[in-house]
Amino acid sequence: MAPRPSLKCAYCKEEGHTATRCTHLAEDLDRRVVRTQGASYLFPNYQRVSMEGNESPKNIVRYFAKEQAELNKKFMEKPVVNPKQEEVNPTEKK
Repeated sequence: MAPRPSLKCAYCKEEGHTATRCTHLAEDLDRRVVRTQGASYLFPNYQRVSMEGNESPKNIVRYFAKEQAELNKKFMEKPVVNPKQEEVNPTEKK
C-alpha cells in the first residue's frame, strides 16, 4: 500500500491541514478581508482571488488588505496646511 499523501491547504499552502481547518483562513474570514464561494476565494468586493502562480491566496489577500488599509488611512487624514501660507478670502479685494 502506498503512503498517504500529506494534506496541503489550498488557502495558505501549508502542509498538515486543509482549508476547512486553516487558522489563517478563519482569521481572514473574521477580519472580512476574504470570502469563500465553494472552492473559490473572493475579495470583499466579490472579485475572485487568483489561484494561479506560486503565491498562496492567503498572501495575496493579506497584501491587498494591507494596501487597502493604508489607502483608507491616507484618505481619512486631514490635509496638511502650510502655516506660512496666507489664507485668502476670494471675496476680499486687495
